[in-house]
Amino acid sequence: MTRLPNRGTYYIEVYGCQMNFYDADLLASILDGAGYRPAKVVQEADVILVNTCSVREHAEDRAMGRIRELAGMKKEHPGVRLVVCGCMAQRMGGEMLRLIPGINVVVGTDGYRDLPELLRRSETARIVETSVCAQEIYSQLVPRYDGGICAFVGVMRGCDNRCSYCIVPQLRGRARSRPLEDIVREVSGLVDRGCRQVTFLGQNVNLFGDGQNRFADLLRKTNEISHLWRIRFISSHPRNMDEEILVAMTESAKVCEHLHLPLQSGSNKILRAMRRGYTTQEYRSIVLRARELMPGLSITTDLIAGFPGETKDDFQETIKLMRELEFDDAFTFQYSARPGTEAAMMSDQVPLDERHRRLEQLIALQLEITKKINSRQAGRTIEILVERQSRRKTKELMGRTRNHKVVIFPGDAKLVGRLVHVKVKSVRGKTAWGEIISDDQEGIDRGAAYRRGVCLSTS
Repeated sequence: MTRLPNRGTYYIEVYGCQMNFYDADLLASILDGAGYRPAKVVQEADVILVNTCSVREHAEDRAMGRIRELAGMKKEHPGVRLVVCGCMAQRMGGEMLRLIPGINVVVGTDGYRDLPELLRRSETARIVETSVCAQEIYSQLVPRYDGGICAFVGVMRGCDNRCSYCIVPQLRGRARSRPLEDIVREVSGLVDRGCRQVTFLGQNVNLFGDGQNRFADLLRKTNEISHLWRIRFISSHPRNMDEEILVAMTESAKVCEHLHLPLQSGSNKILRAMRRGYTTQEYRSIVLRARELMPGLSITTDLIAGFPGETKDDFQETIKLMRELEFDDAFTFQYSARPGTEAAMMSDQVPLDERHRRLEQLIALQLEITKKINSRQAGRTIEILVERQSRRKTKELMGRTRNHKVVIFPGDAKLVGRLVHVKVKSVRGKTAWGEIISDDQEGIDRGAAYRRGVCLSTS
């Protein structure tokens, strides 16, 4: 094999969703293959990449502030090249070069394969590459994997939904899925290198389809992979969460009892304005059926406060549905107008201070519900996948239950990556605290014991 020349070092910073972190591993793999080497800290890098998000204005503001800071660092290190990637790069294109002179390359979400060539060209010119490639799924590329027990796996890109507030379809294009065999190959490779849990990613992951296989087929096929212990996925769209997927979850013991199902609003009027494609009645039916099939299932959601046209009565409908359905947790946001979206042009915008007040109410209510649900873990012995040492104390470990709840407990670092049974002693806020009862490294009868009653015992 011909050895590639050393092209220098690179460092990647990521803003945004899990897909952006997965894309960062794709970028790293591409640069590794071109002869670049990862730098341990940003100050040691010859190439600095910032992978950005445009879903909310706040995410863009944070990224833009950091890009300006990095551009300022170049005054002391003029040879460093600064690359802006991702959704904000796709949205702004050449405007970024005008706003921040220190940027060398702007590359959109479909241009990553060409990054080594773009860097070569940037030695003599500033480059913008935001062409859209409707077929790009980065098939045959293997993202960099630096070890660890958990890994993200992108199964599709883009989105065909046209929610009136969302800019993602404009930036990531139409929905297209990877071949099932390609995904199975990637997951098997991760497992061979020590990964024990994968999370499938997609803007609308349950709409996965490669022409022959649907999302339920993907769950069942990867459930057969030896030494893979847990399968998760995000995010699902209620319009596409059908019985076939719920049954596949139930029948596939490695698929965890957690469903992230964005609601966005409890008002049918607002859901129509959002163009979400379902009603609160239909959403409720999915939740009830999922909980019927999977005892112990946790359901998390997304909620938007202050969408254009949302009256106080509409907002109270969301509050009412939250109390009824009792989500395990919720990602709550105040509405953020995104350029070029239908919602941004609506005339009945909710005042910013009122959006903020409503957001605070959502946060307070969800924290109350989460504490109530999580308190039920006290006294139970639960299967935990140990993910890492706790950031609080070196002699503590952090892991998650199958239904995605965080548990902290004393233990040796050698247990990272193993399955253990932990008895929960107390619950504080969103976090449970406990002690190890037994080590289940082989993971015998995973899933079945959990589904019989959420825990292994209540003693």
